[in-house]
Amino acid sequence: MTLDRFCVKFPAQPQASVDEAAFIPIFHEWIRDRTLAGTLLDVADYRHVPDGPGIMLITHEINYAMDRDRGELGLYAQRKLGPGATHQERLLHLLRQTAIFGSRLEADRRVAGSLKLQGGKFLLHS
Repeated sequence: MTLDRFCVKFPAQPQASVDEAAFIPIFHEWIRDRTLAGTLLDVADYRHVPDGPGIMLITHEINYAMDRDRGELGLYAQRKLGPGATHQERLLHLLRQTAIFGSRLEADRRVAGSLKLQGGKFLLHS
């Protein structure tokens, strides 16, 4: 079996207290400045959806979301396209890209100090 679409989530530290609206201008800036690799397309606000994906950065390759599934804030990423001949290579690529995304987000002055992801823990969804 070959999995092309799958997801990972890096939970935020339990004490994270960030205003999720802060992600909207950050993600728009990343699109404008081409901060990340790949084709950055749009920002979507799904905070009105219970247990929904929250604020999303849509790219051609990966959808990133700061979601609150089951009340737990975290960085959720869904791989749609990307390099890798094997499942392991595709998973490692998604993990690397999501870790880069998370590091940049944590360092952004608009959320620095209020958002810290658990880098040593992630959930895999297929």
